[in-house]
Amino acid sequence: MTRSLYDRNYLLLNASNFLYSLYATVFIFLPPFLYRLNVREGEIGLIMATGTLVSVALKPVNGLFVDRGGRTAFLVSGALLASASTIPWLFVTERGAHLFAIRIFQGAAYSFFATASYAYIAVAAPADRRGEALGVFGLSFFLPTAVGGWLGEWLIGRAGYHGLFLSATVIAFLSALFPLGMKEPKGVSRLSPSSLLDFLSRPYFIPNSAGFLFGLAFGSLFTFLPVYLLIRKIPSLGVFLFVYALTVIGTRTLARRLADRTMFMWKGEIVELDRSDVIFSDRPRDRKTYEYVQGIFG
Repeated sequence: MTRSLYDRNYLLLNASNFLYSLYATVFIFLPPFLYRLNVREGEIGLIMATGTLVSVALKPVNGLFVDRGGRTAFLVSGALLASASTIPWLFVTERGAHLFAIRIFQGAAYSFFATASYAYIAVAAPADRRGEALGVFGLSFFLPTAVGGWLGEWLIGRAGYHGLFLSATVIAFLSALFPLGMKEPKGVSRLSPSSLLDFLSRPYFIPNSAGFLFGLAFGSLFTFLPVYLLIRKIPSLGVFLFVYALTVIGTRTLARRLADRTMFMWKGEIVELDRSDVIFSDRPRDRKTYEYVQGIFG
């Protein structure tokens, strides 16, 4: 009997991811908040990059512990840490080193949550529907992106940035509640840190290097676009986020099932991959490598 993809655990994971994504989306308004504190573009870039660098640096290490049976624990701890690390923004009134400290904790929170969520899917999703599982999971990430811009603007208009940060604190806390009802998947692997070097092999390195470059451009755009709109006195960021998110949702909807049976070019020949064999191999070592690659580039 085929195991269902849309069971209780998967639905709870998507609900938690939806709220966490909504939490993360409203923080696209953090650069304009910093700009109003007389923090200028170069320092804003450093502050935002601090959280990202911490997240990237911790993900490989997190993966070693997450894959040993700590997926739900990391989901809960990541969401709770996100909620706790947002509270200091309520009291920020000037620039200083404390801004970098807050971003360090926010980066760690995202690292915990993101690593655990993808690791959960890698083990819990049915083998022949893992591409679909990732596609739907992506929808729960981008749907709140579509509305998060307007929600953030509405909150700022009604209650200022204090109301925005307070709402973000509550949303992150709520996202921690859903994993409490999830069961920990049975898959466990205890690999040595040396196994992480597998990501340097060609099947992983080339596509994820492209993903890294895309992420670099993506991060730059979403860091400085809100500041640019503020300087140019353009009133709304919500339309841009809405169109962007709908475009991503549309392409994911079309492609999610194709990801489970894909044709690709390898050394001049067409090769067929069934059941996402490279990324979601049934071998624990390959699953571990995927989680590491997702940690570095995801």
